[in-house]
Amino acid sequence: MYSKYEVDFMRYAASFPIKWKKAKDCFVWDNKGKKYLDFSCGIFVTNVGHSNDSIKEAIKNQVDSDLMFSFSFPTDIRKKFVDKFMSMVPSYLDKIALYATGSGVTDRAIQIARKYTGKKYVASVHKSFHGNTAILQDISKSHKYKVSFPLNKTEADFDEDIEHLEPEKICAFILEGFQGWSAYFYPKDYIQKLSRWCKDNNIVLIFDEMQSGFKRTGPMFAFQYYGVEPDLVCFGKGAGGGLPLAGIIGTKEVMSCMDDEKFASTHSGNTLVMASGLANIEEIEKIDSNNIQKLGDVMIDYLKDLRQYEMVQHVSGGGLISAIHFTSKEFAKQVAERCLERGLMIVNTGRNTLKIGPPLIISEKLLLQGLGVINDSIMEVDEIERTRD
Repeated sequence: MYSKYEVDFMRYAASFPIKWKKAKDCFVWDNKGKKYLDFSCGIFVTNVGHSNDSIKEAIKNQVDSDLMFSFSFPTDIRKKFVDKFMSMVPSYLDKIALYATGSGVTDRAIQIARKYTGKKYVASVHKSFHGNTAILQDISKSHKYKVSFPLNKTEADFDEDIEHLEPEKICAFILEGFQGWSAYFYPKDYIQKLSRWCKDNNIVLIFDEMQSGFKRTGPMFAFQYYGVEPDLVCFGKGAGGGLPLAGIIGTKEVMSCMDDEKFASTHSGNTLVMASGLANIEEIEKIDSNNIQKLGDVMIDYLKDLRQYEMVQHVSGGGLISAIHFTSKEFAKQVAERCLERGLMIVNTGRNTLKIGPPLIISEKLLLQGLGVINDSIMEVDEIERTRD
């Protein structure tokens, strides 16, 4: 389906053997005309649905204006996007830097933390993922400055969990809004104690909101759920409405160290992307966070009933993000394949989990329809496994 010149990892990333032809609202069509309900949002990019009419119109208008690229120069559309976006985030975050990719953003956040603190090392949580640059891969693989995921823990466990860390050497502690592959959320009091520890030790607290941002969990960003004030917040994916847009928001104090050209980027504030991003956040602003919570409750209540199947260990999530944890990644893979055959796109994490993240505009009727497909798929694979036994 790909050109023979493309490297194999593209095939692995796509997960499913279908060729996209069209995508609109909550649906995707392949090149054979088959229609799929999309419970993946292109990995949480199209939060307001595919090919949103307002976003399409904004892109067309920007193309017709004969200004599609401006390097880092100021433009009217750039200012409109930034002013609107910053009006939607907590006011203590008063500076922003725009980029194109999530990995690039988290990498830059680490550079900022190192320059601001004069320290080198980064602490993070085991099995977290923050991007594919060399710096970020080193952080993922290093175990020296890792803490275990605090599942079912409280702030009372915090001191023991971090006693092996060396705060005098740590420039930043980076956290996903929720653990990406598992949709596990942290205990609130634990994260609040982590935040205090960072402040006490001159450690920059970074929230990686690539998957969790733009009302995926209900609030604009997941860190608001925890009641903390991180120094830097990395965003992307759901920011551009389908076009590549990412950035960092932070406090003026920390961001002020971005004082030389090495922090610049060729496509920072690209005018076409700014037009799409502005229309996108205007659409996100219309979405009721309470409705996301309501639909999230419907989803998690339905998924809890799936624990009747022996191969389902447990479920996790919050807002319109959930995960089903199976006893094996092979079982999860088979369920994902059955879902696709039945016309449902779901996220196979490559582990023992399947992740569910439908567009935030989804109706309860469509949500339940997709969840029914998941139930039927698990039932089918479960029956096959029982027959083999």
